[in-house]
Amino acid sequence: MVKMEKGKMKFEGEVDVKYEVDVLVVGGGSAGFGAAISASRNGAKTMLVEKYGCLGGLVTLGLVCYMAGYPEGVGKELLERLKEKGGLGEKIRICDPEKAKYVMEQMAIESGVKILYWTYVIDSIVENNVIKGVVFQNISGRGAILAKRVIDCTGDAEVSYFAGVPVEVGWELMDGYNQAVSLDFVMSNVDLNSFSSSDFYSTVQMKIEEAAKKGKLPRLVEKGYLGPFPNRPQDKGDVYVCTAHSRKCRTTDAEDLTRIVIEQRDQIQKLVEFYKENVVGFENAWLSYTASILGVRESRRIVGEYKFTGEDLVLAKKFKDAIARDTHGFDIHNPVEDLPHIKHTHLKEPKEPAYCTDSEREDGRICCVKNNPKGKYRAYLKPGQYYEIPYRCLIPVKIDNLLVAGRCISTDFEGQAGTRLIMTCITMGHAAGTATALSIKENVVPRKLNVEYLRDKLVDEGINLKEEPPTYVKGSPREVPKDAEFIVTTKQGEDDIRVKR
Repeated sequence: MVKMEKGKMKFEGEVDVKYEVDVLVVGGGSAGFGAAISASRNGAKTMLVEKYGCLGGLVTLGLVCYMAGYPEGVGKELLERLKEKGGLGEKIRICDPEKAKYVMEQMAIESGVKILYWTYVIDSIVENNVIKGVVFQNISGRGAILAKRVIDCTGDAEVSYFAGVPVEVGWELMDGYNQAVSLDFVMSNVDLNSFSSSDFYSTVQMKIEEAAKKGKLPRLVEKGYLGPFPNRPQDKGDVYVCTAHSRKCRTTDAEDLTRIVIEQRDQIQKLVEFYKENVVGFENAWLSYTASILGVRESRRIVGEYKFTGEDLVLAKKFKDAIARDTHGFDIHNPVEDLPHIKHTHLKEPKEPAYCTDSEREDGRICCVKNNPKGKYRAYLKPGQYYEIPYRCLIPVKIDNLLVAGRCISTDFEGQAGTRLIMTCITMGHAAGTATALSIKENVVPRKLNVEYLRDKLVDEGINLKEEPPTYVKGSPREVPKDAEFIVTTKQGEDDIRVKR
């Protein structure tokens, strides 16, 4: 009950402990999915709390159906299970979001995870800098969950923030704005036979610019991405579309999130008509539905025992305490400008093994920060290289018995653009789940866990940390040779790095 006394709110009543578990995972997106399964499989009594009614987060509710990142462990198992169910594309890793909801849920249940949907965590329980659990609110009322270990997989670092962990938000070089935010949507009755023969990506940006000049589209949209759901009729396909974008976003501000979703619903109405009029195969298509959640790419990032940086990424840095790897590179959706995605960082001087250039962009456009204080050299991750994510990025300063996995681990703004991908988040979650279970067995706080012991266990669980991952040229199944030469090209206003031919 809440009482008003002298113009102030006074909360009364006690909070009952409703559950006690070994490991509590908060957030059922990609990272939470991996964390809960691995913790439970390692013998911990595990509970997964999710604010919505399914697992998957952006994959399912957000319609981010392209499952980017390097798959290992639980993530690789998920892809195999989706393929068995006909829920994964053959040539490109696009999933059916409804089948993903079912498969992810069944994997968690089979692993012994207790799931609690429709539940919001509203505070953290901390004693002497040790997290003891959380306070939650759902239709049953308010209650507490006590746990020996807590894993924050909320994406927005909500549990960590409530617990008093220091956090960072946004890009300091762009007034603290977050990456651009998208609201994905699905169009149905698309003739994929016609669409597949059209040169979509080479023509649609030009048509978007033409439509914007005529006032038919807002300028803050881009060619974006789209892909057909697997195993649908080719002449009446369903296609997910990621084209709507909002800039100058404050993703920890509820009022700005409201602005963004209203803005993008308006964009989507215009985009649907644009696709019908301009893109081959969409002539008779219609809007089926929009995503249930916004495609937030970056918000709070914890301050952890190590901060992974953009320079670490381009230099393909390796760590003795690595628990995950990726080969993707940067994917920064420009926070403030209607300009191409940012695929590089800046350095004061060239460094190996990054691909570095100080040459002017061919189109003369600036896709990053003018006169960047970090230096004049644009530095890219070379295909053929991979970077590692250290366990220390999952360990917040100040609070014990808490781990973090997913897009809110300890990174700078640029580094986060290479660690936030779906499959990478599942692997981070997998590592965090295993670490919490092992720390309970060893009776040590997670930050004191023997890292070699953890890494050996992760290798046994399919995260092959002691073998180099295969790497590929973008858009090609062909592996990159180790002695390949590379070159940056600019196509349609966007830098791309490929094998020199």
